[in-house]
Amino acid sequence: MNWTDRIGYSRPALAAFEWLNQTDTAVAGRFAESVFAAYFAEGQDIESAELLTKLALDVRGDLTGLTSEPLDRSEALARSNGVNGTSTWIADGYWVSGLRSREWFKEWAAVLGSTV
Repeated sequence: MNWTDRIGYSRPALAAFEWLNQTDTAVAGRFAESVFAAYFAEGQDIESAELLTKLALDVRGDLTGLTSEPLDRSEALARSNGVNGTSTWIADGYWVSGLRSREWFKEWAAVLGSTV
């Protein structure tokens, strides 16, 4: 993972995923994998509409007609279940929001009695 000092605004990528997921879950899954790779492994800007369009086309998706309605519904469902941000991590009844360092997750796992 490429831990950066800046966390990218992920709403455009999330909206594209939810929109693609309505028509083809396989394409949406491949899109999500490519967004994660672009952001976490390659340090690319996932706020970029050009990048998201390229990634969608690379996995045989098309963002023509993209709206945020599917994401709005998904966010409402998440909020109704106590999730208020991305990313949200849930383990052993504890909820933590936000991207943390690898060391933080190791310490959290140790406190929970898990192994990483």
